[in-house]
Amino acid sequence: MQNEPARRGALSGAAIAVVSGLVVTVVGGAAVLVFEYGAVQKWFAPATTTWTTDRSVTDIAGMTASGEVVRSDDGLVHLTGTVQDTDADGEGAALLIDVADGGRREEFPEYHTRGANRTINVGGREAGRVLPATVESISVRECLTTWKDARKSDVVLDHCGAAPLEIWNSSRS
Repeated sequence: MQNEPARRGALSGAAIAVVSGLVVTVVGGAAVLVFEYGAVQKWFAPATTTWTTDRSVTDIAGMTASGEVVRSDDGLVHLTGTVQDTDADGEGAALLIDVADGGRREEFPEYHTRGANRTINVGGREAGRVLPATVESISVRECLTTWKDARKSDVVLDHCGAAPLEIWNSSRS
């Protein structure tokens, strides 16, 4: 019975060693995860540029547009986002996309809401629009639309923002 406290002390020492080892493992593992998600993935993940037309040179009342531009590992440029008509004024909203890739081309897209108070995805789908690796810059311009005739088969631009807004440039991404 005299060795009972000595055995308890040895048992307590072993328990402390096991618990200490577990704590070091958990803390070390957490530190590795924080480092990986906080730094490593940012170094190797594709650069994402967020954009919005709100309070910009192209901003007009009655609509808004926003999204992201990402250059993937294969060099392709992915443009995603939404175009929203925010006013029930009988007009729709459109986003003109100007892509520079050596020459300039302006697109009157299928990206119009086809009526008031609606939201659509850029590119007409959630995946957005995939552009070639040669793209140098992307600019957007907000426009309100109206129907060309009573049949409502063709949309025409009614009023556009003052100037295009550059949302992405390959030299800065």
